Amino acid sequence: MEPEQVRQMLIDNFGGVRFDGTNATIIGSKQGEFIADRNNITRVWMDHGAWPYLTTELYMQQTGDVEFLVEENSYFKDPQVCRGEEKDMIWNDEQGNKQLAENNEVYAGTVLEHMLIQ
Repeated sequence: MEPEQVRQMLIDNFGGVRFDGTNATIIGSKQGEFIADRNNITRVWMDHGAWPYLTTELYMQQTGDVEFLVEENSYFKDPQVCRGEEKDMIWNDEQGNKQLAENNEVYAGTVLEHMLIQ
């Protein structure tokens, strides 16, 4: 793959990170699309924090593109919170699957922020 394609794919994949540091475990049919966990079963994988770091490090070593770290993307949102230990009873499907800020706008953080939260 070309570096530009890899760059965008990595940015899109960070959109699957929840604000509590966990990841959506189901990838949708399009790049950057994520789906809430099926059957209301909470799934948190222990290696989810490792793969974004490892792939980002490899990408930056091969391209020298450190500006990648300040690119922004939204966070995934579903009822899961507190690393899968609790449910957000206020959230509903009508709010969509992107984390909202207090002003009800979609919150976006840098790739570096996503990595640190994980």
